[in-house]
Amino acid sequence: MVGDFGKLTAVRHRGARLDAPIVADHELVGCFRLRSHHGTWLGVQEDAPRDKEVRMRKAPDTERQTDVWFFYKYGSGGNEYGLCNYHTHRFMSFEPCEWATCNRKVPDTWERLQLHEQGGKVAFLCRKGPKGPRWLTVESNRCVRTDRLVADAWEKFDLIPVEEVCGDLPSEGIRLAKAQ
Repeated sequence: MVGDFGKLTAVRHRGARLDAPIVADHELVGCFRLRSHHGTWLGVQEDAPRDKEVRMRKAPDTERQTDVWFFYKYGSGGNEYGLCNYHTHRFMSFEPCEWATCNRKVPDTWERLQLHEQGGKVAFLCRKGPKGPRWLTVESNRCVRTDRLVADAWEKFDLIPVEEVCGDLPSEGIRLAKAQ
């Protein structure tokens, strides 16, 4: 995200085609694209094998919006978010095989991610993943994995607010966890 990294810009959803379940204890706090260390964009590919659904794109997908993510903040307190893809209306999940998938209609434990600000970028940690705490990473071959124990350069993303999907909406601050 460009700007103040002590805050995550929050927007309320208005008017976009969204039929994903909005769980009662979640709050929609943002609509973003995620740009990797490699300059690629995190998105989904619906016709890919299940372990390759979450992929990196060379350029933003402004036509189908497969690289736009809604951020839901869990109401249970703490710094946990669910990432729901705008195009598929499914939540990102950390799988036991150490791949990120985007096939959950309702988020549960493996879909709860913490956001950590690190050097002007954010890193995503699944604390309760199937193999313990792991960071989301992008490999040089554009594969998205969930197998890192340390957040280094390839585990950091730029959050780019998406206004063409969410519209020009009011915003408010949400605190990010401090990097450890």
